[in-house]
Amino acid sequence: MQIYLLDLRTLTPSHRSRKTARHLLLGEALGISDATGIALNPHGKPYIPGSEVHFNLSHGRDYTALAIHTEPPGVDIEAIEDGNANAAKLMFTQEEQEWIAQEDSVTRFYVLWAKKESIMKAKGLGFSLAPQSFSALDHSYMPTECFIFDKHMVACAAQNSFEIERIIVYEHHGTDLRERKEIPRACRFPGG
Repeated sequence: MQIYLLDLRTLTPSHRSRKTARHLLLGEALGISDATGIALNPHGKPYIPGSEVHFNLSHGRDYTALAIHTEPPGVDIEAIEDGNANAAKLMFTQEEQEWIAQEDSVTRFYVLWAKKESIMKAKGLGFSLAPQSFSALDHSYMPTECFIFDKHMVACAAQNSFEIERIIVYEHHGTDLRERKEIPRACRFPGG
């Protein structure tokens, strides 16, 4: 799996939209110049009909994330802020709530939340799959991996075991995207 991040802060204010970010990342990573070749499944997950390349997008506060894989991936990016205990009670299983409470509850909250959303997206179901109906701690349910970058939690999921091959961060300069950096393996969240 490959992950591409676009720093939205490098876009001009008039171009800081999900549509522009999606267009720029899909153009850079897949050579798609517009959305005409993209279809949506019944739950709103985008795909390219007849293609063996699968992708998923997520929009966070300062970044848009794109995951590309040989099977349908899910990706989620969340700005790390103080966790919401009420959301934890509504969205997480009892086991997950106990795991969050053990230590560094804010980071653990976002690990689980991003993993859950990436799983729901990889399955192609979005929120029609209730978040509290499965545990993101159970790697046999669906493999996930996550990392922290610039105060954002990024998680990805796919039906079968996978490894993140590359994580590339882009900035927008004029009309072009330029690679700012590749995130080394050592910077990824321990235990994924």
